[in-house]
Amino acid sequence: MADQQIITLAIFLISYIGLAFGGIPKLKIDRAEIAFIGALAMLIFTPMTLQAASLHIDYSVICLLFAMMVIVAYLDISGFIKLAIYWINKRCVHPISLLIFTIILSGVLSAFFINDVICIAMTPLILHICHKRHLPSIPYLLGVGTAANIGSAATITGNPQNILIAGYAQIPYIHFILKAAPIALIGLVIDFVLIFWFYRKDLHATIEQQVERADNFVIENKALFYKSVLVALAVIILFLTPIPLSTVALCGAAIMLFGKTPPKYIYRLIDWPLLLLFISLFVIVGNVEHNVLHQWHIGQSALIQHMPKFTITIASIILSNTVSNVPAALLFKPVILNFAHPQHFAILLAVMSTLAGNLTILGSVANLIVVGQAKRRGITISFWAFFKLGVPLTFLTCLVAYLFL
Repeated sequence: MADQQIITLAIFLISYIGLAFGGIPKLKIDRAEIAFIGALAMLIFTPMTLQAASLHIDYSVICLLFAMMVIVAYLDISGFIKLAIYWINKRCVHPISLLIFTIILSGVLSAFFINDVICIAMTPLILHICHKRHLPSIPYLLGVGTAANIGSAATITGNPQNILIAGYAQIPYIHFILKAAPIALIGLVIDFVLIFWFYRKDLHATIEQQVERADNFVIENKALFYKSVLVALAVIILFLTPIPLSTVALCGAAIMLFGKTPPKYIYRLIDWPLLLLFISLFVIVGNVEHNVLHQWHIGQSALIQHMPKFTITIASIILSNTVSNVPAALLFKPVILNFAHPQHFAILLAVMSTLAGNLTILGSVANLIVVGQAKRRGITISFWAFFKLGVPLTFLTCLVAYLFL
């Protein structure tokens, strides 16, 4: 192996080890900064030029991700998500029916909009409702996080890794939905059954202890509310047409930004570190793929060729819970594109890597958002409390996906 290949591979391995640990606490560096440093190291210590690095970046994926963040941010500040939650709370007298609709709402919203943003918006509202009604918050919080992961598996725009995988495998939006949506629907049913089973005593015990339900919510800016909802619906409908997804999403974002709401309030809700993570990983993995993996013919290995479905399933579950979903998804790119029919295995990878996020708290950013926001309000969801639900939930949902795909 040439010296440059060794250096390239070393930078890649160090970067992915850093991603697996999730950061360097004493230096206050997280995954986005680690990936950025890794990309910079590729530019400094390998022959790759800045122009060559830019060729590895899939700008359509970056644009789609950014545009969807803008659209969801407007839905959030317009009060759409708050209204949906308070409407459900007003009509769900029974704590169990509230759990059902919490899971449905989190899953459905996450199916069309990025699940991380949905969790950011829903978690404090669910905590408020649980406090108002004297309900145990943990089962509802678990419902938000796990349902967001499961629901996001249904479409391309449900989560960042789906956007990434569908981008390099060129999967049509409608084709992805037809394959993945039934799995997500069954997964949400499994999610409710398991949460209800684990917390049945707590839920039944609070039926007679409830006080008044949460206050009604009034939309303050109706013009922004209707505009946000109409644009979001139009974008979803146009996703089903042959128009490129990034073009549709960018047009929707541009329409939303053209208004009286100062854009600075929207930019505060954009996940800039996630965009930095994507760009940096494109550079790191693109360089490794071009200079190392391409010569190894990794996609033609005997294990992958003889048992592709099983290998992708197990590997995606393991990698998603070590280096996280997005780095794992990008790492699979040369493997997926080596198949004669890459779209089938790409959907398998997208669904499995998403469902695998429910295995542990660290499995997805959505989980960390829910747990983190709950902790700041005095509610602790332990690793074990999540894990004892995550193991059967991940096993059963991945089994359903394996059988369907």
